[in-house]
Amino acid sequence: MHTEILFIYGTLLHGESNHHIIEPYIVDSTPGSIQGRLFSIDDEYPAAILELHHGYVIEGEWVTIRAECMPYIDELEDYEPNGEHNLYERVHITDLDNGSSGWIYIMTALPPYAPEIHSGSWREYRRGL
Repeated sequence: MHTEILFIYGTLLHGESNHHIIEPYIVDSTPGSIQGRLFSIDDEYPAAILELHHGYVIEGEWVTIRAECMPYIDELEDYEPNGEHNLYERVHITDLDNGSSGWIYIMTALPPYAPEIHSGSWREYRRGL
């Protein structure tokens, strides 16, 4: 079985609106955090950008999924390999603490109206809505 490791931080998290897309494919899951900043897009989903030198942290989970799930996630994130007009790009990242590494989807162009989620936690932000 071929697997991929993915850092999830928003609607794909357990209990969130798009978790059902990955749930049947999950092999393993563990909490994690990465360096970056998190923003809310219309209070519907978050967008991450990488900020590797400023002390910003995004909380999420590392999930190991069966590789056949990746096209479904790519579609959700509006990502095409080598696409010129992707909403998100898929890049490789490493956890701040536990050494896990894998894919993350980061937003290519953040809308100017998107408020920052200062806690770095989509779940915490959603609880406050």
